[in-house]
Amino acid sequence: MIDKGYFEAKLKDERQRALKTLNWASEEFKDHPMSIQESMPNSGDNEIADAATDTLTMELDSAYQRRASSLLGAIDSALQRLELGQYGTCVHCGQEITQGRLEALPWVPYCITCAQELEVQD
Repeated sequence: MIDKGYFEAKLKDERQRALKTLNWASEEFKDHPMSIQESMPNSGDNEIADAATDTLTMELDSAYQRRASSLLGAIDSALQRLELGQYGTCVHCGQEITQGRLEALPWVPYCITCAQELEVQD
């Protein structure tokens, strides 16, 4: 049997962590130029290297934002399943998700078998 109080606390903790990451990435992202052309007014060697660094940083910040946003959605969905009494049950096959899997990734909607099958299909 799943300890719903435990997993609710765990999910809320993970949600706060994802929000912090999203906020951090948003703050970082707003300080960077929107394109490599904007950061290269003179096109000297140093400016090109700086622009490349800025572009890489911008891409990493954007990736952090996407990942945190996706994780936040998954956590919110898990909290909703918890509220509806469906948490810990695979949304694909209806079988119970193992305790170990929920410990590792408390937001997962699929049992390991369905997750593997769905991954192969992608």
